[in-house]
Amino acid sequence: MEAKILNFTDAMKLSQIISRHIDMELIKGMAGDEFAYEIFSKLDEIETVSLVEILNIDMSGSPKDIILLSVVAMIENNLLDLLSVYKQLGFVQ
Repeated sequence: MEAKILNFTDAMKLSQIISRHIDMELIKGMAGDEFAYEIFSKLDEIETVSLVEILNIDMSGSPKDIILLSVVAMIENNLLDLLSVYKQLGFVQ
């Protein structure tokens, strides 16, 4: 499955969810598994479902596959750049 390329609205929704829990400086040097753990361990169920829906990930797979596909999609959509733009626009809470 290929990652969904996010439009601006979806990118900002994703950034809003992630920015509530993740420090950009903290995740810059993380390996993929650390990155996944850092994100998914802090999201509640509603946020997790929203994130997966935004990224258009098939929910029928195993939790491990859903997390892997979500992380790949976030990386391919340049999550760090999205968070930076989100912060520059003044949306950081």
